[in-house]
Amino acid sequence: MGGDAWIRKRIKAALRGDISAYGDLVHLSQSGLRGFIAMLGTPPHAVENIAADTFVLAYKKLNMYDPDRSFSDWLRGIARNVVEQWREKRRPGTANGERIAAHLMSGEIRDVVLKEEEKYRTGNLCRCLDKLPARSRRMLDLKYSDRKTSSEIAGELELETAAARLALFRVRLKLRDCIDKLAVAQEAG
Repeated sequence: MGGDAWIRKRIKAALRGDISAYGDLVHLSQSGLRGFIAMLGTPPHAVENIAADTFVLAYKKLNMYDPDRSFSDWLRGIARNVVEQWREKRRPGTANGERIAAHLMSGEIRDVVLKEEEKYRTGNLCRCLDKLPARSRRMLDLKYSDRKTSSEIAGELELETAAARLALFRVRLKLRDCIDKLAVAQEAG
């Protein structure tokens, strides 16, 4: 189960209205798709909803699927777009970590008087950013200050696109862990 021929048969059946055939495709793909969505740096609480949205959108666009292309690659392309849309919806007016990092790297937020809690978070972020290797800071700067895509970052840093995505994911995890450790130390001390 799960070979190319089997997948093509399930897609044809789904296009004829067989919902259980599409369910088979979802069952086959869901674990890998969730992992991919998480690898894009999506918060754990959002992965399941984004995966579900991806499968719904893929079902609606199933007639556009090119059978010469890998089904999982096609799904990942849709998921990448769904993740970007999810992030865009949360950007305006929020003070999430990505926006704080982008503003910090551009120097805009340093002059703003922040609430006490935001001062700690921002200070912790600055300390953690300072601990990163120059290449990691450059990667974050390209992503959040220059608003480059993973492909563009890969080109500038002479990496494969998948390697750039994975490196960004790992850098974000490092930052999150560092900030969490500093916050725990501040609460204890």
